[in-house]
Amino acid sequence: CLSLSIPDFAGYGRAHYAFHQEIVRLSGNKLLITLYESMHLNNSLALIYKKLDPEGISATMNEHTLIFNYLDTRDEVNGPAFMLAHLWSKRERLISDAGVINRK
Repeated sequence: CLSLSIPDFAGYGRAHYAFHQEIVRLSGNKLLITLYESMHLNNSLALIYKKLDPEGISATMNEHTLIFNYLDTRDEVNGPAFMLAHLWSKRERLISDAGVINRK
């Protein structure tokens, strides 16, 4: 699904943004599309991914491949559960990278 030479952080950032943008677009949810576009994530992803090592990039690409497969097969059981776990783990990494200590 995603194929890059690692560590091509800028290329990875563009591919990552495009992957999420396409999922948002395919949702058909106009509010979600507007919200996603208003966040301008394509401008900040290169900075975020410079903190990832090649193993982290590879792991995320593997997760995206699984997400694609769950969507492609319309797996309504494993897909949503995996998506939630994926998003939650990224949230935790971003919080950790930001140095947030006390959170609830």
